[in-house]
Amino acid sequence: MKQIYLLNFLILCINCSDKDSTTPGTLSVSKEAFIVLSSGSAEVITISSVRNWTVQCDANWIHFSQTEGSGERLVTMTISPNPNTEERSTTATIANGIETIRIEISQSGIIFSLTVSPLIAAITSAGNDLTIQVNANNMEWEAEIPIDAQGWITKLAQTPTSVTFAIKLNNNGIKRIAELIIRKKDTITSKKVSISQEPFFSSMAGKTWVSIATSQPAAWYNSNEAKEVAENVLLYQKNAGGWPKNIDMHLILTDAEKTVIASEKGSTESAKMSCLDNDATTTEMRFLAKMFKYVKDERYKEAFGKGLDFLVDAQYPNADNPSAYPGGWPQYYPLRGGYSDRITFNDN
Repeated sequence: MKQIYLLNFLILCINCSDKDSTTPGTLSVSKEAFIVLSSGSAEVITISSVRNWTVQCDANWIHFSQTEGSGERLVTMTISPNPNTEERSTTATIANGIETIRIEISQSGIIFSLTVSPLIAAITSAGNDLTIQVNANNMEWEAEIPIDAQGWITKLAQTPTSVTFAIKLNNNGIKRIAELIIRKKDTITSKKVSISQEPFFSSMAGKTWVSIATSQPAAWYNSNEAKEVAENVLLYQKNAGGWPKNIDMHLILTDAEKTVIASEKGSTESAKMSCLDNDATTTEMRFLAKMFKYVKDERYKEAFGKGLDFLVDAQYPNADNPSAYPGGWPQYYPLRGGYSDRITFNDN
C-alpha cells in the first residue's frame, strides 16, 4: 500500500511541475499602465517569469534597459521628452512564449508658452537695429510687421530664439509707433512688442550739399543719416542717369515728399532736368562712390554706373564743324534747345 501512495505522490509532483511551466500565471509585471509628463521620465518596472521573456515596443521615443531575460529583473523604461503639443501613446508587450502582458504608455504634449523680451522699446530717432529674444518651448513661431510700418521697419534675421529688425531714421517730423507681433505659427497665440521713435532733426542744415557729399568725417558715411541722404540721391536720379541742379540732397525728405518725387521720376519733362551745371550729377556721383566705400549697397554702384553712362552719352562727338560743339558737354541732357545746349566751362 505504501508503494501505491508513493507512486501517486510522484505523479502529483510531475503534474504540478508541468502546470507551472505551461499554464497562465507564470509571467507578471509590477505596473501595466503609465501616464508620463511631456518632459519625459525614467520608470522602473519589475518583470518576473519562470520562462525566458522578451520586451517589444515599436515607439522610437521609448528605450528599455533590457529587452530579454529570465526570472525576476528590474528594467528601466526611459521615455524621451515630447516636443509636440499633441499627446502620444503606445503599447509595449512582454511575452514569455505562453503569456503576453501589455503595458500602456501615454505622454502628454507640451503646453505652448511664449516669452518675448523686450516688450517695449524706444528706438533712436536716427534708427537702429532691434533684437527681440523669443522663448517658444522649441515650437515654431513667426514675426509680423504691421502693414503701416513696413516702410520703416524691416526684418533682418531670425533664429529659433531671436528676431532682429532694422528701424530706419524717422524722417516724418512726428513721433511714430508700431506694434510688432510674435506669434506661434498658424495660431492666434501671440505677444506684441511696442516700439516708439522720436522724429529725427538733421544737423546738416545750413551746410552746402557739395560739402556734405564729399567732406564729412569717414564715420558719418556709415551712419543712418548718410544712408537716408543716399536714398534721396537715388530717388532724385533721373531715368536718363543724371541729376537736377540746385537740390539740397542732404535735407531729410518726408515719405510724402518722396512719393511726389518718385511719381515725377520718369516723365519727359523730368528727364530734361538732368544737368551738369552748378556741380550737379558729378557731386552725386562722388557721394555715391564714397558711400559705396563704407556701405556695400549695390544700388550705389549701379546708380554711379548709370551716371557715368549719362556723361558719356551727353558728350558732344568730335567734329570739324565748330557749330557741333565738338568734345564738350551741354548744361542739360537730353538737349532742351537754346543756350543750355552749348558747352559749359563754368563751375570748375
